[in-house]
Amino acid sequence: TYSFRSSLYGGMGYGMFHPCGYGSAPIFPEENYPIEWHRQMLEQYQFTKPLFSGDFYIYTDCGSETDCWCSYGFDRSDLNRGCLFAFRRQDCSEDTLKLHLNLPEGEYVFRNYDTEEERSIAIPTDGVDFIVSAPDKPYAVAWYYTKI
Repeated sequence: TYSFRSSLYGGMGYGMFHPCGYGSAPIFPEENYPIEWHRQMLEQYQFTKPLFSGDFYIYTDCGSETDCWCSYGFDRSDLNRGCLFAFRRQDCSEDTLKLHLNLPEGEYVFRNYDTEEERSIAIPTDGVDFIVSAPDKPYAVAWYYTKI
């Protein structure tokens, strides 16, 4: 999930196996392939893809260091929705991250994609702090929101 979320982008090709089957590429999934996980990631990609053409927010320094978090998000004000991703890297000792969200003023409902936790938040003109947590490392957290 970490690798999948860190490689999401608008032109991403995401197949279960090579449909033409040329060379050594399999034409069917392996016997123990996690098909349900694959379906969930494909669903997440399809839900996220329209957000890539919106506003891009960098919440933390996204360098190559492995002892910190990396976080960014996308906002589509015309769709009244967006997302934020936070990546706890493999050597990061902190299990929580405080972000300052500078989204357009309004009422929002945030939903954690994995845990289904929901938070209703009023965002004022100067933004609001938002706490993200990750139980393991490396770990990728995905929050989606709707402006109501």
